Amino acid sequence: MLVACSLILAFWITVFVGVERLVPGTAPTEHELKKRLISILHGSITFPLSAGYLLRTGMGFCDEATSEEKTLVLFSMTYFAFDLAACVRSGICDGNLALHHSCSILGFLVAFVAPFGAKCSIYGLFVTGASNAPMNLRAILRIRGKRHTKLYEVMECVYLSLYIVFRGLFAPCSVFYCVSCPRTPGAITLMGILLTSQSWHFIAKMLGIIKKKVNELEERRGKALALWWLEVNPTLGGLTYFNKNGSQGIF
Repeated sequence: MLVACSLILAFWITVFVGVERLVPGTAPTEHELKKRLISILHGSITFPLSAGYLLRTGMGFCDEATSEEKTLVLFSMTYFAFDLAACVRSGICDGNLALHHSCSILGFLVAFVAPFGAKCSIYGLFVTGASNAPMNLRAILRIRGKRHTKLYEVMECVYLSLYIVFRGLFAPCSVFYCVSCPRTPGAITLMGILLTSQSWHFIAKMLGIIKKKVNELEERRGKALALWWLEVNPTLGGLTYFNKNGSQGIF
């Protein structure tokens, strides 16, 4: 495990330092871009690994934690610790991010040191990782001024759909799996409850976003205006919602 710790630490140091040097700029939007790119990398690694592990081993959440589970938990815990430090250093850390990352670090730390419960954290990585890439790609497009493009619309629809399905249907299962095994540490069960509560809270907001998206689509159709894939159609400026950012608040 010491070798795994060293390799994981070296990997994330290389990633954070590398992105900091390769992506220029010190403005808040540039720091957010760097954060988003690293988040995509983390999710692109942990989602398939957690999904594959759950498929291989089944849903036995009362089994003793394995070294493979602890390694994956350590990998994500290290990422969240580095990301929190980077966000604080660059001045883009708000209360929601600080709370989310602190709770994640605590949950992963307990899962790493406790003899049971790591698999519940692996399941959490699976649930949260499903919508990671479209969420961050959507944000990157917004940062680059591509909010009113067809590509942004596609990313937003994919993100909202995956979030609602995985967080709305699968997140509650994490609480059931934790509670059904009395050997699961209470901190991990609490993280599952918080994950589900947060998910349902944001799903309620997303339903409002979907309603707005339908209204926007109807307005464009009524005025015979179309979105372009990569560039903003200059004729969209007359739309009532064009200068509004109502859907930008969900991550």
